[in-house]
Amino acid sequence: LSGIITTSVAQSSAVTTVMVVSFVNTGLLALPQAISVILGAHIGTTITAQIIAFKIDEFSLPIIAIGVGLHLLGRTERMRSIGEAIFGLGILFFGLNLIGHSLDPLRDNAAFRSVFQTFSIHPVLGLLVGMAVTTIVNSSTITTGITIALALSSLISFEQAVPLILGENIGSTVTANLAAINGSHVAKQAARAHFIVNAAGAFIALVLLKPFMNFVLWISPIADVARQIANAHTFFNIFTTIVFLPFIGFIAYLSNILIFGKRKDEELFYLDEPSLEDSDTALDQVLTALGELHTFADQSLHLAQKAIIKGDESKISQITHFGEKIERYQSRITEYLEKVSSRRLSAIQSRRIPKLVRILHEIERVRDYEEKLKQTAIHLISEGRSFSRTEAHEITELFKAAHAVLMTTAKITSTGEKKYGEQVLEEYESINELKDELRVKSQLRLGKDHAEIAVINYYYDVISSIEEIARKCRNIAYTMIN
Repeated sequence: LSGIITTSVAQSSAVTTVMVVSFVNTGLLALPQAISVILGAHIGTTITAQIIAFKIDEFSLPIIAIGVGLHLLGRTERMRSIGEAIFGLGILFFGLNLIGHSLDPLRDNAAFRSVFQTFSIHPVLGLLVGMAVTTIVNSSTITTGITIALALSSLISFEQAVPLILGENIGSTVTANLAAINGSHVAKQAARAHFIVNAAGAFIALVLLKPFMNFVLWISPIADVARQIANAHTFFNIFTTIVFLPFIGFIAYLSNILIFGKRKDEELFYLDEPSLEDSDTALDQVLTALGELHTFADQSLHLAQKAIIKGDESKISQITHFGEKIERYQSRITEYLEKVSSRRLSAIQSRRIPKLVRILHEIERVRDYEEKLKQTAIHLISEGRSFSRTEAHEITELFKAAHAVLMTTAKITSTGEKKYGEQVLEEYESINELKDELRVKSQLRLGKDHAEIAVINYYYDVISSIEEIARKCRNIAYTMIN
């Protein structure tokens, strides 16, 4: 829906897809989200053809005048921007009107007509021509308008226009792929996904060309050729969206195959120099990076749980790996925050930086206590000790609570919503109460069953480490909501 609306307003699927590729490149959109927006953009771009089919090009000059008036006389920036958009739309219709009039002399040109006549016999040729022209012009909106203008000048029929429309949809993917050349791996995937959807959809439509054209003619039997072409454009894109929307995961997989060359290391690729041009964007990118740190911390905690409860020695090296990764991220984020802070900032932006530094520090402390949990696991395994079934169950419940508070903390960090901060505080209090309860139970067992003192000490170490991790989450919540 966002793809449809954005493209309808922008009057260009190329603009939307380039925006999507840039958002993916900066980590603001995940690949499945990007593909969904691109699918919506396919439908949104057909709105222009429908407007052109209303033949409002005769009103292009009044539209231009209204746009100029709003832009020059508008009291607010939004009003001036709306005026500029209306002006651009009027210019588009005015240009298409000029193209239509300039094509009139070609009606009686036998050579020109024979070229387009071949599209009925060889629709693949029409598809290739539509793709080539759109690639050169860099706008499917314009080439679709030209196709309608050709039809209104009686230079081509509906049957000759449809292959052109299919080719124009493929040609529209070139802009996004060019925009992704220097982008991240996932940005290239988004651009390739755009090509896959349009190319596959055009291929299916080409195979079913006769039934597809008959369907359009059945839907709009009494409409003029301009409306039929616009409907063909609309129905084709609705068809491809409906067909491919359930297969976004598979499209993402295929798009990865179409990226040639070795994938480079892209840790924190979105903490880049261009983002520094807008300090709010740069600070939002830091929040995204902190969200990744929370994920790594939670994954590391899962590994520590398995190492401690199950005595799984293989998890030790994996905990070390996550610890090193968190350390690299912290270093990179710190450097980036220093670059942001050296720029001219507003008062609000300046207040955000100390909060981000504090959150980064607290996550580092979380890593320290996860390192302590790793050492506890190493001692238990090397000494051949293990917790009893009751102790293991109690510690598992405490780990579950720790995972929950880490994930809620990630939400308050990424969204800033106070409800998540309050939830973190409640979860911390629950962990604090559970910690006291478990210590009392452990002391009673020590008195009754003469449990191993060494194991009890490790039991206390685990409880203390998890309590401190929860405390750090509480500190992050306080930082975000105050």
